[in-house]
Amino acid sequence: AYARRGEHVLLFSPEFIEIRSVFSGKLVQVIEGQDIRLAHASDMSILVAMRGAEDKGGSGPADKLVELVETADLTAQSAPSNAPGLWDEWDM
Repeated sequence: AYARRGEHVLLFSPEFIEIRSVFSGKLVQVIEGQDIRLAHASDMSILVAMRGAEDKGGSGPADKLVELVETADLTAQSAPSNAPGLWDEWDM
């Protein structure tokens, strides 16, 4: 199965989800799991079902339903040179 979200296409297989650039085909991210299934795809959301943890009642594994949400990389910002360091109070 597949879904498109903006500049990305999401390709689903039972073991992983590949996220690729629509324009270049470049691999952006891989999400691993077990028994992955595309449950719903629309302009508003992409829902994925996958095998969850073993049920504590002993009735077998439970499925989990997750929404895939696009995130952005966090960029490190340098602190001013006269600013105290995070670990200064612990003498590290």
